Amino acid sequence: MKERDYSDLEGKVVKFICSHGTFQALVAGCDFDLGITLVNAENHDHYFWCLLGDSAPVWRKGRTKPKPEDDHYLALFYSGVHMIKKGKVEANRIQKIQPSFWYSTGPSAEICPFT
Repeated sequence: MKERDYSDLEGKVVKFICSHGTFQALVAGCDFDLGITLVNAENHDHYFWCLLGDSAPVWRKGRTKPKPEDDHYLALFYSGVHMIKKGKVEANRIQKIQPSFWYSTGPSAEICPFT
């Protein structure tokens, strides 16, 4: 199945709602194969969320990919796209799909597919 081009979402500013408050987030990138990266719209060095696609560069750095049976990627990706299009990304909705969506070190330039 050929996936749609989501590059039109890159650069969009959305609300990011989490337990720490509501922030303006910039969509640094959105690509089915690479994933999704949201950063603080005012400080691009502060990463809010990164979803790692199958072709994300981090996998070439020796990190272990999730097992297929543990992978909620499709649900996370399409839910993320839907929320981005609506202009509001809610961390609690992401956590309902995959409770461990935050990495132990937190989203960062080293992990996220887009910087």
